[in-house]
Amino acid sequence: MYGYNVSTPEMLVYKKGYFPDYQPREIMGDGDGTVNVRSLKACNLLKTKQSQPVYTFEILKGEHMQILNHPQMLKYVQELLVPSRKTF
Repeated sequence: MYGYNVSTPEMLVYKKGYFPDYQPREIMGDGDGTVNVRSLKACNLLKTKQSQPVYTFEILKGEHMQILNHPQMLKYVQELLVPSRKTF
């Protein structure tokens, strides 16, 4: 589970000779506000590398810590733990 479409630091760029005494230029990208989306999606690589199923769940505009209480995330976890029973 991870959020995306939140401005997230992706790269720090230092001018030549300015490291470590000066602040870098921060390049922003997509992510959850803490972790960039490339790292967040790394778990998807396991889907083709192992026989066990790998499930992922993305939350639009989901921030790093806030997704823990996000209604979509809670519903998803509840459905995994207690699948709804359909009557036939």
